[in-house]
Amino acid sequence: MPFLFRLASPASSRPALEQPAVAPPGRARRWGAALRRTGRLLARLLPFVRRACGIASHVGGALTYPASRRVRLFVPQLRRRLCQPNLLAALIAGAMTAVLAAGFDPQPVRATTWSGPRFAVPATAQPVPEAVAAAGERKTDAAPTSALAVGRPAILMQLGLLSCGIERLEQVPAYTAVFIKQEQIDGELREPQEMVFKLRREPHSVYMKWLTGEAGREVLFVLGENDNRMLVKKGGRFAMLPAVNVDPCGSLAMAESRHPIMEAGLLHLAKTLQEFRRRDLQLKSGVESRQLANEKLFDRTCYCFETVYASSAVEPTYRRTIAYIDSEWFIPIAVRNYGWQAAEYVPDELQTGDDPELESLVEYYGFARVQLDPSLADADFRRDNEAYRFQRR
Repeated sequence: MPFLFRLASPASSRPALEQPAVAPPGRARRWGAALRRTGRLLARLLPFVRRACGIASHVGGALTYPASRRVRLFVPQLRRRLCQPNLLAALIAGAMTAVLAAGFDPQPVRATTWSGPRFAVPATAQPVPEAVAAAGERKTDAAPTSALAVGRPAILMQLGLLSCGIERLEQVPAYTAVFIKQEQIDGELREPQEMVFKLRREPHSVYMKWLTGEAGREVLFVLGENDNRMLVKKGGRFAMLPAVNVDPCGSLAMAESRHPIMEAGLLHLAKTLQEFRRRDLQLKSGVESRQLANEKLFDRTCYCFETVYASSAVEPTYRRTIAYIDSEWFIPIAVRNYGWQAAEYVPDELQTGDDPELESLVEYYGFARVQLDPSLADADFRRDNEAYRFQRR
């Protein structure tokens, strides 16, 4: 009986199979395959069971008087029991157990659970050629041998990561960070600013305290309160002035920022990048996207993506964008945007940096030391908080 021999053959005699490049089949598929093998085995076993019943019948009829009376009485009983449904069901169950035990590997399907995006994300990135990394526009005749993903796959990878990050941020009620920004306003590249940043998602509430520049300056905004105006307390040499209410979309506020405070935060940054990449996906030409080497930013490993536009007709504001997406949380913790024209004025202390395109930098936003879902209370977004200076003169 060849099938019985195959069933009893040791596992070591089976040829070694290569590990598949994709994830192994799920538990449900393995059970289905095992049950199909069991059905085929039972179809082969049934003729042998019937033959055993026939042999028992012939043996019972062939016994003569010299045989013991106990044996002559036992054989007919054995013949009847072999044909009974309960014993046949027991044989079938035993055969199924043997097939299942032989068909399953002792190694589990997965040792760990992967909670990331459902597409391949490389663990390590290859270095980018210096000529490509330093150029503002990548030459089309240069083969991107070191890029992990180029063109449409790079855009799709960004969209997948951003979707996971947005889903995560929508479940976070509040978070804290150190917000870093540098912007070009009215042709002048401003100095970088660092500030303590607290955000509550519902209702949209933001508290910021400057650590550099005008150190000590505080801003509080709670959507639906204070007539949707910001409460601003000056710092530095103007710290003695009282707090004032400022329209977040007015000329006074926009003279110091490119975006209103309603657009502050990681979630809005992620959705903005997602909107741009969706638009890039629809463009037939004029945009190039690629994945760069992973970088460590704010002690966090990040996937880096570069997007370059061919002309201002395709994208009037940004010529080049570099996005840094956290490899664990899949949220963008920094973005660097470059424009088509150089700034009219760049402070001397900024020109010593290591960014060769600093003069064309339009905006840089970064979130360091991010703490998702910290223990923030309502008092963290109230003007009468004793730790804040809004009530002091």
